[in-house]
Amino acid sequence: RRLTATRQTPFTSNRNRSRRLLNRRSSTYPGRENCLKKRGHFCYPPIFYSAEVLAVDGKEVVAVVVPPSPRKPHFTGPSFVRVGSESIQASERQYEDLILSRTDKTRQLVEFRDRRTIISVRGMNYRLGSSKPFSGGGHVEQGECQVERCDGFSVTLHDLGSGASFTEELSRVSITVDDQRGRPMLMVVAPGR
Repeated sequence: RRLTATRQTPFTSNRNRSRRLLNRRSSTYPGRENCLKKRGHFCYPPIFYSAEVLAVDGKEVVAVVVPPSPRKPHFTGPSFVRVGSESIQASERQYEDLILSRTDKTRQLVEFRDRRTIISVRGMNYRLGSSKPFSGGGHVEQGECQVERCDGFSVTLHDLGSGASFTEELSRVSITVDDQRGRPMLMVVAPGR
């Protein structure tokens, strides 16, 4: 096998693309770059790939190598959100929020963040923001916080009393109601519990 120059380019999937890439009538594949670039803007977020010309059994073929993407899922067009009576293209943050909204917990936390909701946070046998449980049990720690950030794995909270921020794994967080204060409450359990 002989490899020639590679180049990372945005890509969008299209079944007919492979037929255009492997243009057997031409050994230089004229228009190959143009064809791939033209369609690249239809995929969001962009998928990067490298197109390599390989010599296989005396013939040149094009191999499109698509590495794993940390930004999946990908769509064959931009996402849109409703604003009043209009559909507008979603910003990067709105797109991320759409992905997060697929699970109830993250959807609720994103709502708390966007509304700047004050929530009660309670650590059970655990000091909030630490990585170790208290031995002996019975420890309860509580504070008032606002959600700063949230992704599919963790939530970052801003403690209104101390001004400090800390991050907790979503797998250890449950959402309930603080009946005494009439507001949402996050219950955080110690790691390994």
